[in-house]
Amino acid sequence: MTPSAFAAGLASYLDIMLAARRERQELDRTRTVFGRVRGETS
Repeated sequence: MTPSAFAAGLASYLDIMLAARRERQELDRTRTVFGRVRGETS
């Protein structure tokens, strides 16, 4: 495996990890908002 191929693989891996974390944060924020709305209506 060449260093450039390794670097490209590492970059794409980090990109995927960051995207996954961002998605999870969005889900948590949405869940928090929904929970707040549900708590106020009940």
